[in-house]
Amino acid sequence: ATFSVPFDRGGSWLHSAEATLLSEAGDYEGALEVYEEIDDGFHKSIAVLQRHALVLKELGRGEEAVELLERVNLNGNVPSAERVAMRELAVLYADLGREEDLVELAGRAIDSGNEAVIIAVSDAMVEGGMGGEALDLLLLGSRRLKSDEERARLLLRLMERVLEPAGDGGAEGEVAGAAGATKWGSLLETVFACGLEGVEEEQRRLLEILRSAEGMIPGEWGQFLDRAEWEGGMGLFAAACRLEMALAEDEKAGLGRMLREFRGARSADEVVYLRMAIETCLAHGRAGPARQLLEILRGLQPSVFSHAKEAIAVYAAQGDEAALALVYQELLRDRVEDGYRERAVILVERGALAEAFVSAGQVERALRVYEHYYSQPLTMRRDDRLFYEGYARLLIGEGRYFDAERVLRRVLRKNIEFDLGVVIDLYDAWGRLGEIAGAMRKFELSSGLRKEVEVLAMAREREREKG
Repeated sequence: ATFSVPFDRGGSWLHSAEATLLSEAGDYEGALEVYEEIDDGFHKSIAVLQRHALVLKELGRGEEAVELLERVNLNGNVPSAERVAMRELAVLYADLGREEDLVELAGRAIDSGNEAVIIAVSDAMVEGGMGGEALDLLLLGSRRLKSDEERARLLLRLMERVLEPAGDGGAEGEVAGAAGATKWGSLLETVFACGLEGVEEEQRRLLEILRSAEGMIPGEWGQFLDRAEWEGGMGLFAAACRLEMALAEDEKAGLGRMLREFRGARSADEVVYLRMAIETCLAHGRAGPARQLLEILRGLQPSVFSHAKEAIAVYAAQGDEAALALVYQELLRDRVEDGYRERAVILVERGALAEAFVSAGQVERALRVYEHYYSQPLTMRRDDRLFYEGYARLLIGEGRYFDAERVLRRVLRKNIEFDLGVVIDLYDAWGRLGEIAGAMRKFELSSGLRKEVEVLAMAREREREKG
């Protein structure tokens, strides 16, 4: 995680900062010692109550954690903090078998009108063996939410729960009672009506639900998806869903029909559904249809950078080394240097292409692509962080510690937000964790960041000593 130190009024800022860093580094015993040193007056801070309770939960002291969290008044005065408290209480109540408390909390979750809280409480109910109550909560909660996107997410969660086998915490046997009036076709239709067009994350999630259903998809879904009145984006998304079902059922006729629908794609706005379809084919081991879809994508977006990620995956699946080499050479000819002026290229997108080579098992090419972009004179922007983190982690994994240190020094000198855990991972893998305080002087870090790194290093060493 990227570490931040919260400020709490009315107590010791240094104590709070140290406890937070220790707990985020996994040293819960050390964090608890610090929290116990903070006076009771400081415990009136809701944020500190919550962090203290989380540490107790990690240490298996659930009842004590509940006592702390129940001191938070769930009266709507501090909504964000109260939502965190409700989510954590739900997990604890389920772990402790306190079903009555969990049912009462479900009512408060619905009243909160907060999607994340409703999902957290329903998940806790399922884990506590209350699958039917969890489905009721999701259905009632979806009716209370005002945002279509939030309603869609909640209904997708309902689909996931219903499709899960009962032995895996699902509610398969309780669908009739809990989701009584909800038929499969109408449920899917409701999700489509919630404004999924353009909400790529939720569309991908629906495809994942279909992929994991393992033959439990009712016929109503297929009937709904076969409707012909859709045009443009949603029509192709329906085709992507139908393709998923055809591949899962090894339905050759359905596969051919879906491929023909994708050949009708004309708009650049529709390429997202082509990408989804390519991923679907590859997930089912069907590289041939994926190659056909890739050719359609290339026709809509000729630039190699617009389809290189998919091309690398498809060519690797087919073992087409010549095609892979062409994409690789094209990337090495790419120049994104901006002379330290504003640039159009988002560096993390180029990093994603390097990671595509990693996924294809071609680590050396991935490293060369990363280095190609790293070595160009560029203005460093905040959104470049994931590029540098990805490059450093790959170098660490390959044992190239000097190179990883070189990358980290450049980033940290620029003082952009960065995952300090990468620094710890480097010196730990290098066998130099004990030297980290001296090494940090070369990085020209602020005293605050040096302190964070040292605390994290100590926590890592304590973790190793424990076993």
